[in-house]
Amino acid sequence: MTVLTAFTNYTKDVIYNFVDSLNKTGFDGRKIVAYYNPEKSIVNYLEKQGWEVLTYPKPKYHINFQRRKEFSDIIVECNLQDEYICCADMRDVYFAKSPSDIKVDFYVQLDTRLTFENHEWNRKTIQKGYPEYYNKLKDKLPFCAGVVIGKGYILKEFFGDFYSTGLSSSFKNIQDVTSGLDQSTFNLLLYTKYRFRWTSQGRYVLHMGNLADNFNIDDYHIYHQYERRKKHQKYVDSLNKKSYI
Repeated sequence: MTVLTAFTNYTKDVIYNFVDSLNKTGFDGRKIVAYYNPEKSIVNYLEKQGWEVLTYPKPKYHINFQRRKEFSDIIVECNLQDEYICCADMRDVYFAKSPSDIKVDFYVQLDTRLTFENHEWNRKTIQKGYPEYYNKLKDKLPFCAGVVIGKGYILKEFFGDFYSTGLSSSFKNIQDVTSGLDQSTFNLLLYTKYRFRWTSQGRYVLHMGNLADNFNIDDYHIYHQYERRKKHQKYVDSLNKKSYI
């Protein structure tokens, strides 16, 4: 298993929970990060924590989109085609268990239990970026692009398609923050070219941004978007005080 992530302009405090929580699980696989606009002190910190730091200049497009091209290239350059890879956001991801336990060829998880048609933000991402596909997707459930896990050869293809598809989207300015480009492209591919290749079965990743209050959040490997609600932040803070290994 390899954990693969990317970031730019974050301080050590921002990435600490991600780095420290992964260490606490006992994870002993490869850890690779694409770091744009690198700062020497942050590179040194990550390398001391066992990370392979691949540095890049300022991304051509917004990092949430640009990183997909780098991920596809890194899988080839680092010979990860036959490895399981956990690709994750960095700022708001917490590891409660080692991702090495997750051996699924292509795993994704829901963003919300509401369809595109009934979830305003996800609906607008498709209507703005891929309006010609809205009727096809409106009754589907949106998946979150923040964490995806799978075999390297599948993710290499997926991320390559992601980049080329996003370049042809209807979003106007993808150099700057383009809300929805990452998520809409992710879902478009899941429900078209890759519709028979992924699974969401398993309590591996929990995206907490749109959870109902009564949802059982115990016993997941990875928690994402936990900082959006005090209840979820408190739960993740409690995980810092005990071991899930």
